[in-house]
Amino acid sequence: FYILMNFAVGGQWPGDPSATTAFPQSLLVDYVRVYTPTTTPTTTVPPATTTTLPVTPVRSALSRIEAESFDAQSGVAKEATIDTGGGQNIGWIANGDSVTYRNVDFGSSGVSGVTARVASAAAAGVPGTAELHLDSSSGPIVGNLALSPTGGWQTWASKSATVTGAVGVHDLVVVFRSSQPADFTNLNWLSFTAPAPATTTTVPPTTVPTTTVPPTTTTALPTTTTTTSPTTTVPPARSRDAYSRIEAESFNTTAGTIRETTTDLGGGQDIGWIANGDNATYRRVNFGSSGATGVTARVASGAAAGVSGAIEFRLDSATGPKVGEFSIANTGGWQTWKSVPANVSGATGIHDLYVVARSGQPADFVNLNWMAFTRPSASSPAITVPATTVPTTVAPGTTTTVPPTTVPPTTGSFPFVFANNTGGRWSNSQIYVTVLGQSSPGQWSYLKADGSTAAINHLEATAPGHLTKNGRDYPNMSFRVDQAPSVRLASRMEGARMYLSLGSPLYIPVSADDKGWGGPNVNDPGDPNTDIYFDWYEFTYRDGVYAFGGNTTQVDQFGFPMTARIEQTSTGYDQTVGTTATRAEVYAKYAATVDPAFANLASTYRILAPRTSPAFHGSGPQANYLQSTIDQTWAYYTTHAFTLTRLGQTFTGKVVGTQLQFTKDGTGPYVLNKPSSADVFECSGALASGGMRPVELEMGAEFCAAFNRGVAINTADWYRPAAYYPAGPKNDFSAVFHTLGIGGRAYGFAYDDVADQSSVKILPNAKSPTRVTIGIGW
Repeated sequence: FYILMNFAVGGQWPGDPSATTAFPQSLLVDYVRVYTPTTTPTTTVPPATTTTLPVTPVRSALSRIEAESFDAQSGVAKEATIDTGGGQNIGWIANGDSVTYRNVDFGSSGVSGVTARVASAAAAGVPGTAELHLDSSSGPIVGNLALSPTGGWQTWASKSATVTGAVGVHDLVVVFRSSQPADFTNLNWLSFTAPAPATTTTVPPTTVPTTTVPPTTTTALPTTTTTTSPTTTVPPARSRDAYSRIEAESFNTTAGTIRETTTDLGGGQDIGWIANGDNATYRRVNFGSSGATGVTARVASGAAAGVSGAIEFRLDSATGPKVGEFSIANTGGWQTWKSVPANVSGATGIHDLYVVARSGQPADFVNLNWMAFTRPSASSPAITVPATTVPTTVAPGTTTTVPPTTVPPTTGSFPFVFANNTGGRWSNSQIYVTVLGQSSPGQWSYLKADGSTAAINHLEATAPGHLTKNGRDYPNMSFRVDQAPSVRLASRMEGARMYLSLGSPLYIPVSADDKGWGGPNVNDPGDPNTDIYFDWYEFTYRDGVYAFGGNTTQVDQFGFPMTARIEQTSTGYDQTVGTTATRAEVYAKYAATVDPAFANLASTYRILAPRTSPAFHGSGPQANYLQSTIDQTWAYYTTHAFTLTRLGQTFTGKVVGTQLQFTKDGTGPYVLNKPSSADVFECSGALASGGMRPVELEMGAEFCAAFNRGVAINTADWYRPAAYYPAGPKNDFSAVFHTLGIGGRAYGFAYDDVADQSSVKILPNAKSPTRVTIGIGW
């Protein structure tokens, strides 16, 4: 068959081009899905390349169905929404338009209702309905939502209706009806309601006493029915997956807590008014046969100074075995949310989970939004990689096979474990790992799936199994997570970068002298990696010499959420950094909070940091974004003394002309030239460049951090994180990732480690970690 795709210009959406329309433009096609009657259809493409198209996964009717996630549509279009949670809605909906959602599972008991999130600026008297059909637009109608104007196309309201007859797995077809032709509604999401548990009443057989009277005389006696109390049988509750997010407000029972609306990412509700002894119960949580090793909880607290407590996770009762616990104190407000990780042990199988609050005083001390447990990491003493054929990432006519290899642990080695937290969006066979670092001074090497390293070699660009894109050949230095869900790193890898990419390996050239390699350059339209989702983790390690240290980073960009957990059993070290927010939540938070100058940094594949974007440099439209606050700060320290005391050291000075002239603990003088806005975002130029003395570089790092955080004019705030990112010119990009980062940590600009705010984590000794777990989110 052939696929024809129409690249038409103009029409009702987004409108016909005009004299102001810029060309060329592009239409990005995410994917083309082909359905056949088989359970696993297969399309054969050139030799040695086979693509298997998955069957549309089953959707749970009891999970929110985002309107824009349709599998087919007629007449509607997607657009950005400002409703709670951000993302997209569908609009331009008129009479006869429809959307189809394949394989919706309504369960064996069916559903009893539906709620839709809608908005409408239709004129008065222009109502409509949304019919819920099964399997086709003319199939049985199981529900009908009455829709009317809400006051605006982005003024959202929830509408509900009864649903009957929806049982099992069906395609859901929503057909919109109206008595006139105008657009009349927007739709953001649908959510179905499970029926109340059914009850069965069993009545024992009726016993009728009889009476015998003398012959020839019969007396009819009233019938007496003797029954026992009715017996009610309630079907067992479905088990919950411990490794999917458990919303706090979805408890089965509670003591002392109250639901409330939350302003946290994703909206919805949290539970609050939690004090000592309060608890919430979640029935039949399935931890699996291997059990859970950790939990992350989303909490907020506006408790008074000195008021703190702990959250315990117990099994089967409020006094049952305790499998995990974390402490919590004031986070900055009852709706100022942070993700708090904790270890878990002893939770296997299916149990009722009791979340119990403990505190030494009676006041409320915490709110809880959700919790998510962590699966165990692979910890086998040796890693076996099965033979695997890579069919889709190599030049036509070739395949790459990873032979079975067992890499025994050696002194100083440790495993990197990869945790696929994409929620099914990307399979392990679609997640690629590319690790480049120096295994000896000056020698760049890459890590293979079997744990061995190989020196980079430009000749591998033409070797069997090489990569090709846009007519150019590249070495294949990547492996997939399904090939190596855990890979053991040798005792030395310095200055290393671990790239994670989704759907494709990265295309990385090697210099002709094999002394260097070229990372992705997303500002180069010809770079082969611009249409690939990727992010990275940075680390360095040499057993017995350098302690293992690593960090997630947004210094250059954000591609997708990642976490990094470093464990060292011998010292009890266990630290996790990164973000547990979904990619959609990150984009929604970014869109809702940054200044308009930063808005265009977000694109389909990534959010660029201002340091990376041409818009904030040279002749770009935002090249002077911070200049007003730089000028104001330099003018202030022209007439006021500059004093900074930190880490037991004191810097004093004053601005003279365009230079800050200062001393450190009475030694000097030293100078720092006035930076430009680009210098601040890059942390370079006047703040860090060749020829500057070490003390001047120290001061340059301090000013870089202070300007990015928006606190440069008051040194009292430079080491006070609660004061960071106030209103006014600052690095809004960095502010978003600190808000979403575990413990408020992120690497949002080059000197974000000033005042220990970055995601860098370093072991307390030069011995190997027990393991490092990299979580790949979506």
